[in-house]
Amino acid sequence: MLTKFETKSNRVKGLSFHPKRPWILASLHSGVVQLWDYRMGTLIDRFDEHDGPVRGVHFHKSQPLFVSGGDDYKIKIWNYKLRRCLFTLLGHLDYIRTVQFHHEYPWVVSASDDQTIRIWNWQSRTCISVLTGHNHYVMCAVFHPKEDLVVSASLDQTVRVWDISGLRKKTVAPGGEEVMRMPQVGRGWSGMIVFKLERERPACATHGNMLYYVKDRYLRTFDFATQRDNPLMSIRRAGSAGANQGPKTLAYNPAENALLITSDVDGGSYELYAIPKEAARGDTAPDAKRGLGTSAVFIARNRFAVLDKATSTIQIRNLQNEITKKVPTPCATTDAVFYAGTGMLLCRSEDKVTLFDIQQRSSMAELATPFIKYVVWNSDMSMVALLSKHAIIIADKRLGSAQTVHETIRVKSAAWDDSGVLLYTTLNHLKYCLPNGDSGIIRTLESPLYVTRVAGGVVHALDREGKNRSIQVLLELNAGAKIAEQARTVLAACEKNPTDAVKLNYDPRNPFDLCSITFTPVYKGSKYAEDPYTGARFTPDCKGQLSPLGDFVRIGADASGLHISASQQQR
Repeated sequence: MLTKFETKSNRVKGLSFHPKRPWILASLHSGVVQLWDYRMGTLIDRFDEHDGPVRGVHFHKSQPLFVSGGDDYKIKIWNYKLRRCLFTLLGHLDYIRTVQFHHEYPWVVSASDDQTIRIWNWQSRTCISVLTGHNHYVMCAVFHPKEDLVVSASLDQTVRVWDISGLRKKTVAPGGEEVMRMPQVGRGWSGMIVFKLERERPACATHGNMLYYVKDRYLRTFDFATQRDNPLMSIRRAGSAGANQGPKTLAYNPAENALLITSDVDGGSYELYAIPKEAARGDTAPDAKRGLGTSAVFIARNRFAVLDKATSTIQIRNLQNEITKKVPTPCATTDAVFYAGTGMLLCRSEDKVTLFDIQQRSSMAELATPFIKYVVWNSDMSMVALLSKHAIIIADKRLGSAQTVHETIRVKSAAWDDSGVLLYTTLNHLKYCLPNGDSGIIRTLESPLYVTRVAGGVVHALDREGKNRSIQVLLELNAGAKIAEQARTVLAACEKNPTDAVKLNYDPRNPFDLCSITFTPVYKGSKYAEDPYTGARFTPDCKGQLSPLGDFVRIGADASGLHISASQQQR
């Protein structure tokens, strides 16, 4: 606990931090709103006009205002510089639970025990929308930070998401449209529910030096060589797209310059786009050829496969979206298909994947796996990584020689580098995995990333906002001349002052150990490393060095810069 404030009220009902200043608002059961400086621990001001407890309070993002809502059914807008209430908004018929300013528009959203959510324009001092649908007290309502949505929670045991885009377009209606309702939660539940309003993983595909991905209803390209990001064309979304129904996968056909985009719209659908050769920035895409199917992937230059889960068949279609062939799935429970080479598919069932030859209509191999979410092939299609929620299975092209790496944190993405090493991300780490199953941590991540390409010691990735990020992996598994030179610089600094931290312009979140003789990095997670001179083995979990001849420099995730410790002899 950093600090504590004592009040004369027996209960504090609401709190709000100021977005810039070290202030906090506290609304009390006594009807008083207090303004505190939490650094100094002093009471700056108090505001007392509510008749009864004040449950909701919120600072404005940029103006010297705050809003409060109380058990007197009143919403008050205050100016803390003028130290007075500017006006009162009336309309609710019962206690007001929460109030919040919109981050951009002059709106306030309020939740009340009268079973309604109201949106107010505090500049015109009018109620512009009443959202009805809950059948018990509405305990909370908040604006989405980016989208035109309001989320509400009620004692009727539902969480509802409301579309308020009509307000922004100035087509004011008496109510908003409910776009999503969470299932009822059993009585007595006191925990928290976390759910997604939109897909976090961007739909993308890599070909050569180009990345194709969808962001904000635009197909965009990113050139890995020049680092240029350009919108290629706008994409029209069809169907009744609701929450979490954005583009799911994207497949690119370089021979015909075509795209396949799948989503969960209408229970699973796909869209086939032909990219014009002279597509200009922001051009509207030609009308897509659409159809229903849970998965869709290209299997040849002018053919793609669509899984019809209802009939357990794989439809082979041409680029005019016409069915040329129907093939029964290798398993009745097949629920997804992945590309596995020309004329080949990986068919996913609940507990296995099957390598399926479409032309011969036969299963070539099977592999028992957990539920697979993504499939990543290396450049020559000789190795494949099967990604599940908490495991990665590495196998050859015939699903043989399988090695499994288990993770306690969710696996997010993966990509192969040119040397045959798989780099993958979890929720908070960038890690590596060798074909023999050995794995380790390369660095920590501040936020989740989705790897798109690994080349030249650089990891390219997309974040959840659809922004391209590049991570420089300073030490690779096979150290080169540049790495050796950096190691010599480290050792030179060590000889000068072996006990002090030395700043060498190095990112400390790349955790590894470095042998001073062979310049070979030993990543955390490796079982051991052997000294070629003495045959002694070094275990990364143990402190000390290999031998008097093999000094180690430890670079840890908890280091602020590059820390070089004094030599410790260990035989």
